[in-house]
Amino acid sequence: MKRNLLTAAVCAAVASMAISTVCFAAGTFKVGFDAEFPPYSFMDEDGEYTGFDVDLAKAVAELEGWEFIPAPLVWDSRDDVMASGEIDCIWSAYAIAGREDSYAWTDPYMNSGTVVLTKENSGIASLADLAGKVVGVQSGSSSLDLISEGGAQAELGATFDRIWQFANTTNEFMALINGNVDAIVEDAGVARYYVGNVGGYEILPEALKEDGLCGVAFATDNTEMRDTVNEALATLAQNGTVASIAEKYSATDIVVLDGVAAAPAEAESELTAAETELTPAEAMTE
Repeated sequence: MKRNLLTAAVCAAVASMAISTVCFAAGTFKVGFDAEFPPYSFMDEDGEYTGFDVDLAKAVAELEGWEFIPAPLVWDSRDDVMASGEIDCIWSAYAIAGREDSYAWTDPYMNSGTVVLTKENSGIASLADLAGKVVGVQSGSSSLDLISEGGAQAELGATFDRIWQFANTTNEFMALINGNVDAIVEDAGVARYYVGNVGGYEILPEALKEDGLCGVAFATDNTEMRDTVNEALATLAQNGTVASIAEKYSATDIVVLDGVAAAPAEAESELTAAETELTPAEAMTE
């Protein structure tokens, strides 16, 4: 009898622990992002992660009563980290095109193109001038897909002397400013950030891609949290939170959520230097 009571007590304790674990997990929001991808996600001078995407994710967590847990990624490992359960989603200006069936996506929340940057006065004035040049790009990115075999700009990419892949955006820009590469292919919002906040760079007038819808990516079996985040983003768009965050990071023109005024997508072809109060990218730690 005592043995049965003891067994029952142990089982109850284990069950209670399991329930507590589930409840705690349900109250967290573990967001994976590229830690060196301003203005979307980066570390500020106080050592805190910030940026357009990070602040949006924090706002969703606050609205839902979840604990926000930032999870900076080694970008190429993002799918493995998702599969292991270490993160709930990938939220990092993540392009949907070509990955439609790989994740459970939210509705698109932003639309940003792809451009080429050079150093100022490089003598490269057009895409045609890239022939025979060394061009940098982040590994595992949609920018790399664009200029690689099978991509929409593969023919252009084939004219380069070399496509040099980098683990992160910071290394890309360091290679450009140091003269290791002649140009880099990058998200239009990131390009504007560096031109406006760091200086020494120019954006070629011809965009490689005029637009690119981005969403928040969840595992295909995590549609419940995906749907909750979708609803939260719609609420935050309607109450003005998204517009406020977008204005902070000069990203208003790329937001595509209902309720947020956005410039036409074709405005991406007239890229200008964005003036923000963000910490210069050079201050970020790797």
